[in-house]
Amino acid sequence: MARRPTRGTQFSGDPHAAWGARLYHAIRYSLFTVIGFAIFAALYGIFWFYSANQLRNGIAGWFDAQRAAGLTATYDKLETGGFPLAMIVEVEGVKVLAPAPGGSNLPALWGWQGEKLTARVRPWNLKRLVVEVAGEQEVLLPGLLRGVPFKGALGRLTTSVLFGSDGIPDEMDIEVAGLDLATPDGRVKLSTTDTRLGAKRLFPSDDIDGNVTLTLDVDSKDVVLPRMLRLPLGHDLGRVRMRARLLGKLPVDGGLADLVQWRDKGGTIELDTIETRYGPLVLRANGTVSLDAGMQPVAALTAKIEGFFQAVDALRAGKLIRSRDAAMAKIIL
Repeated sequence: MARRPTRGTQFSGDPHAAWGARLYHAIRYSLFTVIGFAIFAALYGIFWFYSANQLRNGIAGWFDAQRAAGLTATYDKLETGGFPLAMIVEVEGVKVLAPAPGGSNLPALWGWQGEKLTARVRPWNLKRLVVEVAGEQEVLLPGLLRGVPFKGALGRLTTSVLFGSDGIPDEMDIEVAGLDLATPDGRVKLSTTDTRLGAKRLFPSDDIDGNVTLTLDVDSKDVVLPRMLRLPLGHDLGRVRMRARLLGKLPVDGGLADLVQWRDKGGTIELDTIETRYGPLVLRANGTVSLDAGMQPVAALTAKIEGFFQAVDALRAGKLIRSRDAAMAKIIL
């Protein structure tokens, strides 16, 4: 009795049948791949448009909240884009002004007007928001009775925020490059070549009062500050650098009762590094800042100062200290 040939022997005996089987499997796998990719693309498209719309509504809601708070907050155009690698919202013609109190006809107290603001979120990291501002800017800085107008260019201002599960930023990084603003007459300037600020919340595993809960880093170069600040040694800061740590958990509300509780539990600010070049002064210091019984800041610092005598002479020439006090300061220090 002859044996029934197996499927393998059938295909091996018929090369056309074996080729047809391989073609069938290839078509089937390709079809599954195409269907799977189409399903993924459809789901991703729904996710992207939903997330981009949430971002757009959040930015529009921020403008609504500012108007509800009594500010003037407007924009000319708000557009969404960036598909598929990012959710991007571009806001053109941004304008935010704080009107004078009492609804008077006085000019606004402070404000900002810029060409464009861009907000960006990556699909794989929805908790990090990046906001960029660049181009021509008009800034109204607070003055004694009214805002002081500045106008000029901004190379780049980038703010990157990583939000925590409680909706409060865990990390924030701000970078300003190529800022060059001046008043209409050109006599008062506000500029910096490069300024960086970084803050980060820490969450220690234990609840010891002396644990570090926040770090702050500031590094700024070639800063020119407005004359309205009336600084004693001029308005040019060659370099400002600071590293600080907050010890103890400070509540988000930051009310007076919360500050008292934070102080009573040993809350302090540790200044690891303060470096500055200001006029003739070169200052390097470190120390601790805390609150006394009257809730006033008190500091214990160790400092190294260069150019002290020149600074004293500048203060005396500006009639900020008396000649005999300047002489005494030189003798003592």
